[in-house]
Amino acid sequence: MKNCNIVKDLMPLVAENIASEESSNLVKKHIETCSECKIVWDSINDNEYTDAFESEAIPIKNARDKINTYRKKSNIVIGLLITYILLIIFQFLTRPVLLPADKAILDFEIKGEDIVLTLSSEVAGISLSGMESDPDNKKEGYSLMAWTNRINKYMPNRSEAKYLIENPKSKLIYYISDNDVDIILGEHNKSSNRATLPRLALSYYLKLAGFVFLITALIAAFTKIKWFKYPATFSFSYIITHFLVVGTKTATYQMTKDFLIILVLSLILSMALVMFYKQRSTI
Repeated sequence: MKNCNIVKDLMPLVAENIASEESSNLVKKHIETCSECKIVWDSINDNEYTDAFESEAIPIKNARDKINTYRKKSNIVIGLLITYILLIIFQFLTRPVLLPADKAILDFEIKGEDIVLTLSSEVAGISLSGMESDPDNKKEGYSLMAWTNRINKYMPNRSEAKYLIENPKSKLIYYISDNDVDIILGEHNKSSNRATLPRLALSYYLKLAGFVFLITALIAAFTKIKWFKYPATFSFSYIITHFLVVGTKTATYQMTKDFLIILVLSLILSMALVMFYKQRSTI
């Protein structure tokens, strides 16, 4: 009789496949030799018993569903954080470092209507912007930048490369390196008195993010308007990401690219933090 009571207690769990393998084997072996328990086991398919069992099993189901949901959300949070870290590492390794003209451009030559530049093995990327006017000599020319990065230094079989400028409208090319501008192709290959300054807008965005974080965090902490935690989380993520991407410097020659990278990474980090907060609050 004692075994029968234990088996009857285990039957609902076995029927719902939430019992252990040992418990399932115990029930199956017992009902093969106990006709009374066999009747109870068969009655599980009856509506009356099933409804009663479902009512009793609701807490178990709810607990199991909560555990599964918690695990899924935890996996999403971990995935977002891993993605964020990998992208930060990739950005760190590939972040452009401007090269001076003498280290980037080994030679140039005019072939018909085209210009061919010989780039050194240190160059990882190059960009040629549109025509702009030189206030010194009232002539128009192009702006050229070449850069390296941390990962390029470890690339095997690095060699010189050719860069073709097809049928340029001007033979005057200004090479930009930090705050200096050199004429690498033009009138007697002389240096220019021009200076190209980096964009400083990232500093304003950083200050704005700090202001938004301070205001929204205080409102969320001392009022019942809890949705302010979302802009607070995003602005906090922006501040952290800014320093991880560009460091303490806010000057950049690639304003649009840097801003978009910071924005996307901030969104990923803020999503992970919001999901983490929600999970902690439900525990």
